[in-house]
Amino acid sequence: MARPRGDEELVRTAITLPKSMYLALEEEARKNKLAGKDPKSVSALIREAVALREGSK
Repeated sequence: MARPRGDEELVRTAITLPKSMYLALEEEARKNKLAGKDPKSVSALIREAVALREGSK
């Protein structure tokens, strides 16, 4: 089921990452949470990376 986020719906998907990459993303999200800055979740970090990639095309 899609969830609203701002003006756009979110859809659930699954991706497979190397464990080291996942752990690095998890650690970055944890540090961001503690510092009170965004993005604060692994999924938000991935969305940000995809948005940056889309902007570079």
